[in-house]
Amino acid sequence: MEGESLLERIVNGDENPRDLPLALLRRITDDFSAERKIGEGGFGLVYKGILRNGIIVAVKRMYLNAHTVDDMLFRREIISLMTINHQNVVRFLGFCSNTHYMTIKEAGSGEIILVNVRERLLCLEYISNGSLDKHITDELRGLEWETRYKIITGICKGLCYLHEEKNISHMDFKPANILLDDHMVPKITDFGLTRPNENSTTMGQHFGTRGYLAPEYENTGKISVKSDIYSLGAIILELVTGCMSVPDKNNVLRRWRHRWNKPPTLLQYQQVTRCLEIALQCRQQEPEHRPSISEIVRSLSQISPCFDEDDMLDINPLELWLPSVLKKEISCSIELTNNTRNCIAFNIQLPSIQYSAQPDKGIVQPESKYHVQIKVQARDVREHDHADKFIVQSMKLSEGLRDEVITENMFHQEAGEVVDEVNLMVVYGTMNPQKYMPAEVDRPYYELEKKLQDSDGTPMSFPLDFLKAITCNFSSESILGEGGFGEVYKGVLSSGSIVTVKKLFDIHLKEDAFQNEVCYLMGIKHPNVVQLLGYYAESIWETMEFPSGSGKRVFAEKLKRLICFEYVCNKSLDKHISGIVRTHYTCTLFLSICLSI
Repeated sequence: MEGESLLERIVNGDENPRDLPLALLRRITDDFSAERKIGEGGFGLVYKGILRNGIIVAVKRMYLNAHTVDDMLFRREIISLMTINHQNVVRFLGFCSNTHYMTIKEAGSGEIILVNVRERLLCLEYISNGSLDKHITDELRGLEWETRYKIITGICKGLCYLHEEKNISHMDFKPANILLDDHMVPKITDFGLTRPNENSTTMGQHFGTRGYLAPEYENTGKISVKSDIYSLGAIILELVTGCMSVPDKNNVLRRWRHRWNKPPTLLQYQQVTRCLEIALQCRQQEPEHRPSISEIVRSLSQISPCFDEDDMLDINPLELWLPSVLKKEISCSIELTNNTRNCIAFNIQLPSIQYSAQPDKGIVQPESKYHVQIKVQARDVREHDHADKFIVQSMKLSEGLRDEVITENMFHQEAGEVVDEVNLMVVYGTMNPQKYMPAEVDRPYYELEKKLQDSDGTPMSFPLDFLKAITCNFSSESILGEGGFGEVYKGVLSSGSIVTVKKLFDIHLKEDAFQNEVCYLMGIKHPNVVQLLGYYAESIWETMEFPSGSGKRVFAEKLKRLICFEYVCNKSLDKHISGIVRTHYTCTLFLSICLSI
């Protein structure tokens, strides 16, 4: 057990990394059994190694390539890895370079031959929380922003260490090669030996992952540290938004605001926007236009809070839902919460004279709540493709002031005080605001909004409850039409944007077959073809009477199939054909329609 004692001392920091016996690595991994396998990458299989005292390590059994098959090259790389010591890089514990001979029977001839077998293994610290790719989600779920930002800064510091101090390019930099410990500290792994020969002009199948590959590397095989920077941009985008596509900054901030259920603090706003700016700079096509990793770390370190995170009011709700038909005056309220020990003054700017707020300005006492009554006059709203908005301003206040001394001039930015401003949206739609409160629809709406913006053609599954909500439970008022395949409903989103939901008649396709059909249809993109956005599919087994009236019950599969696609406002062509002469359509317009079809 001397080998285990040595490895224990290395893990505890009492010994430096060194050559480890193959027999030891076989023993602690149960001879590389399938039960101990914990991962597989382009460069080898990873196994869990358990020492007698319960200490766990990771053992990578590497595939052979130009860097690992040559013993001199392999040991030269190992010497470089043995000097690495950084909290954001997986710790290297030891290696094994073993060559032995064995006899095998050659296939076909049956001849017994002697072969040279080479083993190349690495022993690394074991990271318990798995890889980053298992934790990537959009803004509305998963890791909190503070954790994501800590991960981003840790990744950048680790990559800076590899680039600037160790002159190591990763060349397969992606979330699967970033591990997270118990405290969600990121640790970069699979570097050094994972990179291809720098003189290579073609990308081998094991080098790099599409989506993270820099264009110059993917197209020509050219390698530099700027290739890792391109990959870093994709990783940051995924951590901030959940996907690699270029986002709209305002939409990202809006979704984070709903995740926080309050407006972002200045610090949060700066962090989100700075991360997006850095990610887009990293994704520049030309390597020389991308920043260096030291510039990125410096840019992140320059963000500092201008005020404490809890200095401003919490406002709830952030959206007021009103019916699209206002036959009489309607009222609702917003709640202002002061969780601080300071007095906070507020001022509400109204969107138009149709609105009133009582009161429209005042003081919220420390650790208390304040309700503001909002009234909206009867009006003809018509089709709303936008939302009105209030502006709720707030600022810390000196003690001793009373409500009556609060004036609008106090909230001018030039007054020198820190003023927080929040847009409170007013949304008109067909949904009953009492039946579908914002808390119930915010998450699905913003999830859908994000998916509509970032869609790459892959099928998107929407929850049935959400499709029910935006169509008022498939109410008769929401019906747009009916065809040979199902009924069509108007779906109104939180912003007032409209989609179309088709409730299909009995479609006799299994769920996987239905999804395959949807996947195919979603790949169709053309300005003259209606765009499919997503679907819902469910199969339920239940008992039912069959034939009807027979009293006999059978166990049958009940299928529910819905599809969601873009809303086209001018209806179908047949509604316009009879009116071409009467409405004086021009020949140019008529010809344009024909050519487009």
